[in-house]
Amino acid sequence: MLTYYGSASTGVARAQSDSIKAYFAWGQQASQQHDYTAATNHYDVLLHLPYCAVACRSKANALDATAYYNLAESQLVAKNYSAAINNLHILVSRFANATEAQQVHKDHAKALFGECKQQLNSVSCSNAVPTYQQLAAQFGDTPEGQQATTALRANQPVKGHFTSTIPNNPSLTPIATLIQGLNHNMPDSQFFQLLSTAPTASIQSNGNFIFSPLPQGIYGLAWGTNQNNGAKHFQFAYNSDGSSSYIAKVGPLCPYDFGDLNETIPTS
Repeated sequence: MLTYYGSASTGVARAQSDSIKAYFAWGQQASQQHDYTAATNHYDVLLHLPYCAVACRSKANALDATAYYNLAESQLVAKNYSAAINNLHILVSRFANATEAQQVHKDHAKALFGECKQQLNSVSCSNAVPTYQQLAAQFGDTPEGQQATTALRANQPVKGHFTSTIPNNPSLTPIATLIQGLNHNMPDSQFFQLLSTAPTASIQSNGNFIFSPLPQGIYGLAWGTNQNNGAKHFQFAYNSDGSSSYIAKVGPLCPYDFGDLNETIPTS
């Protein structure tokens, strides 16, 4: 019985050794063919084998790190930024001591910046904000991180569209304005004092209006007309507590759009 089990043990060890050699061979072949996805898969499986001991793990870790590095770099070149970011994260988190992990900081920033640009041009601009914030916070020592910091602080435009009839009188100029702290309880004198320095935008004949980029903050919308004789007629909608019903929350990266506003524009 001892002889039998000894022979079985030898056979298992040989099978395990052959398995390890096969995974190394498959991984190296895939890398030579520039199929880095397959290479990382082979090395990942190898590293999860319970019989891949210290020497095996040391060699496999090094080769897997190189494969992940090459995979991420090829994806960065192809502008597949999301995949490149994911694989760079795997590289620096799982193989932090690898030489390649120490070399990818700048490329990681480039991948994030590329992802930022794609997200910014997508349907939902707000999706880009967390990525820009990560880039600014973790890669501030790179040109991309510095550009992200600048972009996050930049002024943003505000726009909207009145669906009501727009006054068509040469003596009247329809105007939209944005006032911080706008409240129904403020006296008229205070309102017009704030109006005198508030940003304004002309309401076009089609109802559209757009403000030049504004500092980030919270603004209440008011609208009305300026007359040639200097008279001003303005109004705004307000809630039960007196606060403005139409609030522009101007934040990082993205323009604010009030959308359609079915409100009458006062002329007198």
